Amino acid sequence: MRKSQLCKFVSFVDWLSPAALLFFPLFLFSAASAQEIETLSLSSAERAVLEKHGKIRLAVDIDWAPFEFVDSEKVYRGMAAEYIALVEKRLGISFDVDKERPWPKMVKAVENRDLDAFSLVVRTPQRDAFVNFTKPYISFPMVIVTLDSGLYVDGVRDLRNRTVAVVKSYASHDLIAKDYPDLKLHLAKNAREGLEAVSHGQADAFIGNLAVASQVMREFGVTNLKISGQTEYRFELAMAVRKDWPALIPILQKALDSITDEERDAIYNQWIRVKFEETVDYRIILSVLGVGTIIVLITLFWNRRLKREVEQRKAAENHIRALFNNVVDGIVSFDENGVINRINPAGERIFDFSKDEIVGENVVKFIPAAKECVLIDAGAGPGESELEKSISMEVEGRHKDGTEFPLDFAISKLSVQGTSMSVGIFRDITDRKEVERLKSEFVSTVSHELRTPLTSIKGSLGLITQGAGDQIPDQWKSMIDIAYRNSDRLTLLVNDILDIEKLDAGLMTFEMAPISIREFIEEAVETNKGYGEERKIGMKIVSSAPLAMVEGDRNRLMQVMANILSNAAKFSPENTDVELWVEARDDSVIICIKDYGPGIPEEFQSKLYDRFTQADSSNTRVKGGTGLGMSITKTIVEAHSGDLRFETGPNIGTTFFVELPASGRADQSNSDAEPTKLGREDDHVMEVALGD
Repeated sequence: MRKSQLCKFVSFVDWLSPAALLFFPLFLFSAASAQEIETLSLSSAERAVLEKHGKIRLAVDIDWAPFEFVDSEKVYRGMAAEYIALVEKRLGISFDVDKERPWPKMVKAVENRDLDAFSLVVRTPQRDAFVNFTKPYISFPMVIVTLDSGLYVDGVRDLRNRTVAVVKSYASHDLIAKDYPDLKLHLAKNAREGLEAVSHGQADAFIGNLAVASQVMREFGVTNLKISGQTEYRFELAMAVRKDWPALIPILQKALDSITDEERDAIYNQWIRVKFEETVDYRIILSVLGVGTIIVLITLFWNRRLKREVEQRKAAENHIRALFNNVVDGIVSFDENGVINRINPAGERIFDFSKDEIVGENVVKFIPAAKECVLIDAGAGPGESELEKSISMEVEGRHKDGTEFPLDFAISKLSVQGTSMSVGIFRDITDRKEVERLKSEFVSTVSHELRTPLTSIKGSLGLITQGAGDQIPDQWKSMIDIAYRNSDRLTLLVNDILDIEKLDAGLMTFEMAPISIREFIEEAVETNKGYGEERKIGMKIVSSAPLAMVEGDRNRLMQVMANILSNAAKFSPENTDVELWVEARDDSVIICIKDYGPGIPEEFQSKLYDRFTQADSSNTRVKGGTGLGMSITKTIVEAHSGDLRFETGPNIGTTFFVELPASGRADQSNSDAEPTKLGREDDHVMEVALGD
């Protein structure tokens, strides 16, 4: 081998180690001499094989720097070219290198035996069919390249349902197509075209050789990409010969085995670590030493910082993974088409399917009601993450054996960096439903069992009061009155509990019929007048809108009026009136009930319709009541497609508004009657036609 020429350092690649940066220049200028290695000693049979095959036609990749390429001067160059040159010297032969065809046509030419051998190729099942391989003589990892703003990618499995660029007919193409058939492949002519597809948004990732990807990104200035992860594959690169020439393989292997470690290091350093040009410039060397020292210090600083960040990120990821794997609720994520990409162990247990049986399936197979929730618009821009919608509902899940069971299901729809996805959290509520059923049956049974003797007690007390008359001593009359009032109170409590249970179970029925609002509110006042008189409270109709009609269950709406009127009377000052009036609109009728009490405390207003609550707990024994009435009232009004609201204040009292859909007009024969003025003297007086 000739004496090496003095060279000067030009550039470094991204992965050059800091140690090499410091120490490499110290050994840059050395001269050595050695005798050119003689050709290998081959047996007569091996010589006969070489002579038989003559000049071997060699298939190369003309655009795969730094491994091999053909430059603008039609010179075959690169790491493989250096190895081929050494093989030629060892065997005393000359390969006929094809420098024209693109790689897919090179592969096809070897398969058709238009060419005889590959210089550098990865062994795949497809290629095993038409060539034999030497042992690999170059090895590099196969990596995943994404946008530098892209998500972390933990292997090829994370790229499911995404578009992945690979070079057509490369080993990466063959292996990915075989092992991951669900990936959408974008076939590129070369690594540069594949990386540009990712850079321009035509593909989500590129899978290829680490050295080639780094070389292309550096050489062509592709700055918005990063190496995001590593695959389970490596580019184990070997020579290969057509299948019908098996005797040539051991000869080529002998030549490759004879290449020394020093020769291999020289090839690696020339094409992977540094590039050289002739002549010496010591100023550059000194500059490199200084710059190299600075770079090493900066690298060490950033490495430590990045190490801390990586450790923090790993800790966070481990924490999230632990939560995901150990939480008792099921968690599932799926794309905009409903295809599941992840589920936690609790979800597997709930559905009684394994992870492999769930991932890749549509979520509606396990939660049919999710069908309406999976199609969403991705409104967030690149780099943004937006919570688009969150829904909670009770649905039916489906076990592996096809049986259905109740689930609490909360689903959040997200847009992450322009990609739509949904995350669902679910819980099997079979046991809770059974407890609710048993509770409902228990309350219903007990309530009925209580109401039967209460009815008898109340009736008996009434008969005693009415029948005995003056025969009952005065002290007994007082005790009988107390017993009668409390039995009445207890009956109301039992009825309220029964109503709540019916509402919860969906068993309350409504017998709908036309209702004249005038007659309705007059009946409501007459029915509840006695309750007001006991408390020295009057009930007064200010206006009744005689033509207004609604469609409803008269008894249930009368229950609404009883609850509101009794509350108004209960909290009104003595010797005041509870006033009623009606506002008739084109599509609705509003019944208004106003009292002149202290108003509803502000802190209680938000809880007014909650069960078992009262405006002032200190008044519970004084005012009485179950705390269920307003909850039942609101539910009944809403069941009539109506609305219940109120206005209140410390100096103006409280007004409730019961709004119901209008259903036509009453008999208008009295519509010409003279308007009648009703209402309190100090209030606004409404004029309406009351008729006879």
